[in-house]
Amino acid sequence: MEAYKALPRFRSESKFSTWLASIVLNEARGRLRHDRIVTFESVDASPDPDEDFAPAVIADWREVPSQSLERKEVREMIQQAIAALPAIYREVFILRDVQDLSISETAATLGIADGLVKVRLLRARLMMQKCLAPKLQTGRGGMFGFLRKGVGASWF
Repeated sequence: MEAYKALPRFRSESKFSTWLASIVLNEARGRLRHDRIVTFESVDASPDPDEDFAPAVIADWREVPSQSLERKEVREMIQQAIAALPAIYREVFILRDVQDLSISETAATLGIADGLVKVRLLRARLMMQKCLAPKLQTGRGGMFGFLRKGVGASWF
C-alpha cells in the first residue's frame, strides 16, 4: 500500500524493483522499531490497593563467577594459540578475524595477493582449531557446547 501511495514520487533514477525493495525494507524496519517498544513499570511506584499485588521480578545482573572464569580461561587459550601461530599466519589471522579487515584490505596492508591471504587465513584457522579443539572438549560437547561431535569450530 505504501508503494502504491508513493508511486507518483518514483523518478526512474533507479530500477523499479530497487525502488520497491527500498520501500519494503523501510516499512519492515519501521515495524521492527515499533515492535521493540517495551513499556516499563516503575519500581518505585506504590501498588494500587484495589489491584492484586505481584512484586516485580528484577533480574540478577551480577556475573556468575564460574562463567567469568571460563571466559577468562578461553580468552587466555585463544591468546596463546594466536601467539603460537607462525608470524605470516598470525598477521593474516589478526587482520582478518580480529580487526575485521576485508581480504583486499589485508592483502594491501601486507603487500601480498588476495589469494595468498585466503590460503594463509585458512591455514591459520586450521592451526587454531587443531590447537584449541582438544583443550575445549569436555564430556558434554565442548566447554560451551559449541564443539559438539560432528560440528567443527567453524568460527576459528
